Amino acid sequence: MATNYVLIDFENVQPKNLEILSHHPFKVLVFVGSNQTKVPFDLASAMQALGDSHKQSATQITLNEYNSDKPD
Repeated sequence: MATNYVLIDFENVQPKNLEILSHHPFKVLVFVGSNQTKVPFDLASAMQALGDSHKQSATQITLNEYNSDKPD
């Protein structure tokens, strides 16, 4: 079965729940800007619940550069 990737730009999308992904082979990557210092507990908990296996995982990626003129 193929692995699907979900890319989340946390600046623009703040998911409340990742439960729908828990029974399928998804790898979730959450991109967080350098100015975003907090991730809600619900999201952190949901990411941990996905675990870190070859079928499922959730990873937070913190971007170090900020440029307001950069197109999304």
